[in-house]
Amino acid sequence: MATTVRSGHEGWQVAVTDGFSDRYDIEEARFAAAGIDGVRYLRVKTAAEVVDHCADVDVIIKGWIDLPRESLERLPRLKAIIRAGIGVDMVDLAAATDLGILVCNTATYCLDEVSNQALVLMLALNRQLMPHAARIREGGWAVRDVAHPRRLKGQVLGLVGIGNIGRQVAAKAAGFGLSVIAHDPFVQSDHVDVAGVGAVPLLSLDEMLATADIVSLHGPLSPATRHLIGAAQLARMRPGAVLINTARGGLVDQDALVEALRSGHLGAAGLDVTSPEPLPNPHPLRELPNALVTPHTASISVESGIDCRNATVDHAVALLGGRVPADVMNRAVLAPGRWRGAVDYAAG
Repeated sequence: MATTVRSGHEGWQVAVTDGFSDRYDIEEARFAAAGIDGVRYLRVKTAAEVVDHCADVDVIIKGWIDLPRESLERLPRLKAIIRAGIGVDMVDLAAATDLGILVCNTATYCLDEVSNQALVLMLALNRQLMPHAARIREGGWAVRDVAHPRRLKGQVLGLVGIGNIGRQVAAKAAGFGLSVIAHDPFVQSDHVDVAGVGAVPLLSLDEMLATADIVSLHGPLSPATRHLIGAAQLARMRPGAVLINTARGGLVDQDALVEALRSGHLGAAGLDVTSPEPLPNPHPLRELPNALVTPHTASISVESGIDCRNATVDHAVALLGGRVPADVMNRAVLAPGRWRGAVDYAAG
């Protein structure tokens, strides 16, 4: 049920610390249209700089800066953090909840882009685009030394996480004739109904890994999910299977992934995310012929960037208007007496 704050907070101070652009023209225009002035536009790069500039700030709009517990403890007025993006792993969510700080993201701004990227990586690996393109660049043409791909239609795609992005991947993959199964510990059911697909069976992680020809990761990174896919899980995957990761690099034990690719047990990996980012140079994932790596660009388009920035302003405007914004990631903080910003609120 929606939670509504009954008293406005027009006097709250808002700071934009970093984000999708070095220009804050969209934010400035949207805040001005809402009649909100005094927003602080920063261009900082570290948590220490956030603390130095935001001790008197109530709402922070942030991009990629990590905010650990020790930083949050030094922001006594902070009531809400708005993440310009989907993942909130760069905020200590448990600490924010303990301290009564609301955290929200922009949950739907790039669903089309990320789901497309997952499919692009699958298709590029399946159709052997990398070795074929390499032959052309080298001046050749014949591809007799490139293994023929298996037909994609009829293969099984396993999704780890079937939220907003996972559902779009499922629907698009079904259009290529893939059968879809999933694992999602946050869904208590034996299936999920997906528009255009039907009932997607939900299996245990082990069963899903052992069944799928392609595994695509679409879950959040948290202490519980770090290295969710490790050596044991990779060994459980079918020989020659493909791993796709457009979520977070930390979901995968990268050393184990390199070994699985080198041994040939894993047929290929398509990665938009790694750990760390950027990858060191040299690094095996930059060089292995069965690894296709892109530089964390899956979410990016002209339109998605605009959508994300608009969403952050919408969330801030809601807060200053006395409302709880959409996309709250730590709803436990809304329990009576916990949120610093809830002078007078009620569930309704």
